[in-house]
Amino acid sequence: MLLACAGSRIAFAADTTSPTGEATKAEQEATAANESIDAEMPEEVIVFGRAAQQIGFAAAGSEGRVGHADLALRPIGRVGELLESVPGLIATQHSGTGKANQFFLRGFNLDHGTDFATFFDGVPVNFRSHGHGQGYTDLNFVIPELVESIDYRKGPYRADVGDFGSAGASFLKTYDRLPDSFALTTYGQYDYVRGLAASSVEAGDGDLIFALEGRTNQDPYALDAKLLHLNGFTKWTGELGSGTLRASALGYHAKWNSTDQIPDRAIGSPDPAIHVSRLGYIDPDLGGDTTRVGATLDWREDDETPLSASTYFLYYDFQLFSNFTYFLDNPVNGDQFEQGTGASRGAKARRPSCPSSSDVRSSSRPASRPISTASRISACSGPTPASASRSSAAMQ
Repeated sequence: MLLACAGSRIAFAADTTSPTGEATKAEQEATAANESIDAEMPEEVIVFGRAAQQIGFAAAGSEGRVGHADLALRPIGRVGELLESVPGLIATQHSGTGKANQFFLRGFNLDHGTDFATFFDGVPVNFRSHGHGQGYTDLNFVIPELVESIDYRKGPYRADVGDFGSAGASFLKTYDRLPDSFALTTYGQYDYVRGLAASSVEAGDGDLIFALEGRTNQDPYALDAKLLHLNGFTKWTGELGSGTLRASALGYHAKWNSTDQIPDRAIGSPDPAIHVSRLGYIDPDLGGDTTRVGATLDWREDDETPLSASTYFLYYDFQLFSNFTYFLDNPVNGDQFEQGTGASRGAKARRPSCPSSSDVRSSSRPASRPISTASRISACSGPTPASASRSSAAMQ
């Protein structure tokens, strides 16, 4: 059948050529059409690939890394959408843009992070105890443009990530040195305004990053959000002894109004006593404010199985005003209530017997002693042994 088809095509081509060998009008039109298609084709196609070696490091196919080239291509409307770069993870939002996202992964409702452990430069983001829910993961203090990579793991078989890794874990790493200094301003619908300035300079024997961010916006609801979002971050990276020291500090404050759930029977109701528009509200005093101030010291040895030691302090203040039942329990004053929480601190030291993908983290700062990829793979061939670690942490 292939020969018959080929023969028919050859015969057709022969029929479209004149006896003198000159191209017929049909051939000329076909040639012109092909040239037009070629002219419209892009001259260059760029395909991004990850240079990080995962063979010998990742314990399963559900581990991986998302590099900055991938993150830079994603439009980020909410900071929590950074984690949507993890395959299969969904981040949603309710009760205002200053509140932590609600996450879903592999069919699991992770609430606000209860079953998904998140780390920012090695510091746990999940709160063991929180006024709104155990494992609360508020990523609004993160400036997306400063995140260099995200390592992720999916599956409950990782004991080293702690109590909140039932469905998976993620590890956000910031740049040690920015490729370029920059400043930007963004405007959008509903009075959205965002300004960001970030720079990287040499400081002593290392590199210093500092960034400032401010954002405000309303929303499409009848109750204005009046979001005030302020962020600051600084980080110094330099060689210390046989490893690299990273010292960082951050500050974050946000305040907002929120439009919470409303009864379906009240939407468009002819009864003026309970009538609410689809984007309306019942309680105008809902919302919250939060403040986060933190400092971190992290030292990592330049070795095949590096010793790492870190300590951090975090002051955290959180107030959230909610009203789920309105006047069900208190017909006179209403059912509004306040949730709040306090500070945390912790420290850890760890030397894995075999490095995982999160241990071998890409860095914009070259190591003083390059590590052989081949030696790592040979040392970690076969099943990954359990890591030998010593850690201590306290959170309140």
